Amino acid sequence: MPDNKTFLIVKKHIDKMDYYGLLASGAPQDEFDSESQEISTQIQPGLSTQEIASIIAQIFNSNFDKQDDATAFLPVAEQIKNELHL
Repeated sequence: MPDNKTFLIVKKHIDKMDYYGLLASGAPQDEFDSESQEISTQIQPGLSTQEIASIIAQIFNSNFDKQDDATAFLPVAEQIKNELHL
C-alpha cells in the first residue's frame, strides 16, 4: 500500500492530466482515484520517467480499454517523478 503522500501527489497529477477530459465534463472529483491508487502502489524509488509512464499507460489502457503508447504519459510521469524526488 502506498503512503498517503505518494497517492496525493499521483492523484494531483493524474487529475490535472484529466484523461479524456472527464473531470472537465463533470465527472466526480474521485474519477481517477482507483487509477491513482494503483499507480501509487507500483511506483518505487529508482524508476525512470519512462518506467513510470509505462505503469500509467498499462493502468489507463486496461481500465479504459485503450491502447495509448507510454509516450503519451511521459509529461505526467515526469511531473510525478520530480515531485516525489525519485
